[in-house]
Amino acid sequence: MRKTQNTKQGFTLIETLVAIAILLIALTAPLTLASRSISYTSMARDQIIASYLAFDAMEATLARKQSNVSAGEEWDSGLSCPSGSCRIDTVSNNVTDLELSSCVLNNSSSGSTCYLRFDESTELYQHTGGEISRFQRYVTTEDTAEDEKRINVHVRYRVGLLERDIVLSMYIYNSQ
Repeated sequence: MRKTQNTKQGFTLIETLVAIAILLIALTAPLTLASRSISYTSMARDQIIASYLAFDAMEATLARKQSNVSAGEEWDSGLSCPSGSCRIDTVSNNVTDLELSSCVLNNSSSGSTCYLRFDESTELYQHTGGEISRFQRYVTTEDTAEDEKRINVHVRYRVGLLERDIVLSMYIYNSQ
């Protein structure tokens, strides 16, 4: 009597497809996490840049106010926004050059745009020179009392389809 025994061993097509599916699922999770971490890092970088740009403009307005007081001028000279939105170019080394001038929101081709430009040679954001960035910075002012002014610095930027806006507000006073 002769027994026939099938000694061939291997994977069937179904077993192979199941193994490939498990491997793909196992690889998808780390790739998704890596992709999201890159996205979150980019968002955090933009938020930090926008915060620094807002603080930079606020410090420039405070420096201008202090310069006015030291020079015996009106404390708020150069710190009134003639229109709804104004820009302040903080690159100047001379504090008396720091003045608010009207700017146009959401228009990157205007000469008086609120968009900042990034100069790669100096690594500074400014309103002249360099490539137009995705950051718009504008200042609004409000006279809240006779010797008091509210300064609002807005920095807008776009992340994908979302528009972000960082606002920094401060009251300044006529304190000599």
